[in-house]
Amino acid sequence: MLRKVQYGSIIWDYTEPLSGKLPKKLGVGDSIDLLFKYGPEFKLNPGTTQIGLRDSFDRVHWASRRDVKRFKEAHRKSFPEKTEPQK
Repeated sequence: MLRKVQYGSIIWDYTEPLSGKLPKKLGVGDSIDLLFKYGPEFKLNPGTTQIGLRDSFDRVHWASRRDVKRFKEAHRKSFPEKTEPQK
């Protein structure tokens, strides 16, 4: 059975001085680093398996599934969900 595709948006931290700024014209072999806030306020759907960036030619450049999985595990360990105490 195929899963229903869900879409979402993550906005890079445009206030961070070390983050690249968009729009950015890149030549062959050039790259850009976009930084995202990393903290408990960052929420990523637990079912997310892919993260990509769409370019001006409408192509999507995907992060590897391994990197997405590592990121989700590291974020979960760094900021565990707080559960309400049982009464």
